[in-house]
Amino acid sequence: MRIQVRPAKRQGTPRTIFHRALNAGDFKPGHAGAVLVSIDAEGMYADGSKYRYMMEFSPAEVRSVLNAAQAQIIYATELRDSAQCGDGRYRTSAWSILTGRTDRHDAALDAASRYH
Repeated sequence: MRIQVRPAKRQGTPRTIFHRALNAGDFKPGHAGAVLVSIDAEGMYADGSKYRYMMEFSPAEVRSVLNAAQAQIIYATELRDSAQCGDGRYRTSAWSILTGRTDRHDAALDAASRYH
């Protein structure tokens, strides 16, 4: 997982404060089915300090994350399968069903811009 920070109200250079895979120790059960994610990361300014960031995801938010990840996996698989058969067609509409979108190219650009 990568976390970038930058000023919210003015132009500024983004700074990566966390970049590693999450592991089992980063997750804890929360109240009423929530999931707590706790990580140690740098702050906005490079002062050498570490800060503990805690995020709490409700069960509905966890489902949303899983659905989004599943949709991206299906989308990537469909693109791979389409490229392998060379006909440019999409053989399944599972991605569209999960996301409610049919504009695959724009959705791929959206996903890429959110990550980079």
